[in-house]
Amino acid sequence: TTRLVQIQEEAQRDVDRWEEQKELERKLEVLEKTLPWAEYDVVRGRMVEANHEVKATRETFQKAADRVKPLARKLEEIEEEVAALAREEKDVERRWNQKDTQRVAIGTQLDQLDPQIDEKRIEIARIRREIANL
Repeated sequence: TTRLVQIQEEAQRDVDRWEEQKELERKLEVLEKTLPWAEYDVVRGRMVEANHEVKATRETFQKAADRVKPLARKLEEIEEEVAALAREEKDVERRWNQKDTQRVAIGTQLDQLDPQIDEKRIEIARIRREIANL
């Protein structure tokens, strides 16, 4: 009978191992089926987090852009003003050069007229003397 008990115990251990194997196979099957969903959930979680980061970054960028717009407009106005002043400076320089050319020309004419004027002054002085002597 001990041999019979021993055989029954071995048979029970075999049955227990078989049932444990079947339970492990069932768990493996469940895990194999749920693994893709778990991976999906992880990836989806990352995607949701990335979308939140993108949205936050866009909002930050938009706020920065909104702060920069007035400065950009002001910079553009200043650049336009500088360009206008540069054009005005060139115009004034051009007119200055024209006036300087005219001044030099008039100076040259005066230099040419000086001897004639001196002659006329001498003649006027001579005529006044003649009138005074009469």
